[in-house]
Amino acid sequence: DGGGLNRSTGKNALEPDLAVWAGRLVAAWSESDGAVRRVRASIKEADGSWRALEPAGGLNAGPGRDGLGVTLAVQGGVLYAAWQERGDGPWRVRAAAAEDPAQPVWRSVDGG
Repeated sequence: DGGGLNRSTGKNALEPDLAVWAGRLVAAWSESDGAVRRVRASIKEADGSWRALEPAGGLNAGPGRDGLGVTLAVQGGVLYAAWQERGDGPWRVRAAAAEDPAQPVWRSVDGG
């Protein structure tokens, strides 16, 4: 059908999660870019369209690392994302937070 929230409709997207942040629906998922799986997130705008929330390379802590199993939560008006990520070593749990849905700036909250 060609639809969906994928950044690339020709690549696989897996393990979606949803949350409500500032009264708006947020979706996050893992999506292959052909080399690694990127953690992606989008927010639903008032007009019904979806806008990307993550930087171009995804939420992944490292550019060559696979990100899987993303989950979302909102606490105190802050959106949190947590996921599993693997580079050259073992899988690790990563987490990031964004405070402003209009201009989200993600910051690491996992100590790494």
